Amino acid sequence: MNQNMETQYKTKDIYEASYLLTCGAKLSNLEPTPYDYFLFVLKGDNLDALVEKYWTRQSQIDAYSLFQNFQYLRDLIKRKEMK
Repeated sequence: MNQNMETQYKTKDIYEASYLLTCGAKLSNLEPTPYDYFLFVLKGDNLDALVEKYWTRQSQIDAYSLFQNFQYLRDLIKRKEMK
């Protein structure tokens, strides 16, 4: 199987989604749910490996970019909630 094939990953955790965006994943959709949270749908290469690094605290990323992506996702949620 090709290790560099783009995959899709869904999470309701805004911090995890911010981390994945900082690592180069692309946000392909923001899906509302009936449970007062949004589902972030991300696409990218090697997302499983990135998720594992996130949850085991073994990643090194640019903190400024992480905060920018977090704010970006919060702004998207606010715009969706206003509609």
